[in-house]
Amino acid sequence: MTEHAHETPEHQPHQSISRRCDVAVIGGSAAGLAAALQLVRQRRSVIVVDDGTPRNAPAAHMHGYLGREGIPPEAMRTIGREEVRSYGGNVLTGRVLAVRKEDDGFHLALSGGHGLVARRVLAATGIVDELPDIEGLAGRWGRQVFNCPFCHGWEVRDLRVVQIVTTAIGLHPTHLMRHLTDRLTVVLHDATGIDPAAVQTLVAAGVPVVESAVRRVVDADPDGSLVVELADGRSLPADAILTGVGSFPGSRCSPGSASTPRPTPADSVTSSRSTTPDKPAWRASSPPGT
Repeated sequence: MTEHAHETPEHQPHQSISRRCDVAVIGGSAAGLAAALQLVRQRRSVIVVDDGTPRNAPAAHMHGYLGREGIPPEAMRTIGREEVRSYGGNVLTGRVLAVRKEDDGFHLALSGGHGLVARRVLAATGIVDELPDIEGLAGRWGRQVFNCPFCHGWEVRDLRVVQIVTTAIGLHPTHLMRHLTDRLTVVLHDATGIDPAAVQTLVAAGVPVVESAVRRVVDADPDGSLVVELADGRSLPADAILTGVGSFPGSRCSPGSASTPRPTPADSVTSSRSTTPDKPAWRASSPPGT
């Protein structure tokens, strides 16, 4: 009797899949999906690759987006994906690990061992926010800690807002914030390069300005109020924190998350022809050849 070997599904060799398209879009948030929508309406075959880590992931709602005011970010992306798919576009969940130019187009290596071959590549990988290195900011980012009065200022109108200034241009949003609350306190965590005249203008207008490093931000009460603890021993009550952030090119294909409030190294997709995920590059510009 001849015995036949049967491979069970879990022991079958992995089958990699390579697909072709006119345009591969790296990053499926607002910009990537908007670009994909225009392309599919021109009868181009489009595949969007996104790892689900958008910059605004920590935020509960989007504001100032005409026609979609107050919509949750994920709901906005769901609508965008549906619109792209309605014209025949494809949206894949995953990361692009590398892009290389060959004679027949751009070859994209995807997570999971699959790949794409595209005539063109569009990088819509967004940016990554770098918060000041102060304990208590990162965990509250997008909720009680924000950087844009246009995006979240209305939600904290008339509340106690402590602005932590860490750069020479950190006072730029201060005058905007003053129109939203008269309970604003400015803390000069790092006064290097700050125009003394600008500080005096705030003081003359009745805005408290404190020059001291911030040690940490902690919860004050279960109701959500905060305490900003200063290095000189003083404490400031707050309902929300306004602070500046540094912005770096994001990557839907790099380790980390676009929603993580710190810089993420860009990998081979957003750096040069020779870099790999093990050789990250900072402040990269665009995929090679695009």
